[in-house]
Amino acid sequence: MEVTKQTIIDINTAIISYKDETSIGIGGVSALLPIKLLGADQHQRYTGYLAGSEDLAGEVNTIQLLGIAASCGSADFNIHILNMNDLTKLDTINEVLSYEEVDKSFSDYTFNNMFIQNEDITEVAYLYVYIENNGAVVTGDIEITLTYKPIYN
Repeated sequence: MEVTKQTIIDINTAIISYKDETSIGIGGVSALLPIKLLGADQHQRYTGYLAGSEDLAGEVNTIQLLGIAASCGSADFNIHILNMNDLTKLDTINEVLSYEEVDKSFSDYTFNNMFIQNEDITEVAYLYVYIENNGAVVTGDIEITLTYKPIYN
């Protein structure tokens, strides 16, 4: 998924929007779609601020999730978030979020101290999205917004 917008609240809180233009057909499923986890780079962390409209220039493999929102054109889709690039990890401890029978969009900002860490063998700055379209129309563009605090190891 491509990063389409970064809203930096402060050096420690970001709202990152992602978009995938690959439409999922009726009854279809997506491949695992990678979501890059952005954070401040070493210089930005050292100075403690971002200059002007500067974007986050670094990456992190651990976040404190504050919220998630997603939307597409389907009136019935499932969305799963995994912390490993492995589709066999659905319905395991590595499926960190799952929303079923979503009608076009949802938002969830009820998290309290939810930390998510990438668990690939070599840790990388990604989470992975898997979408199932159960609706009677194609999904169209899929948009996801994450609000999180980057955790710097």
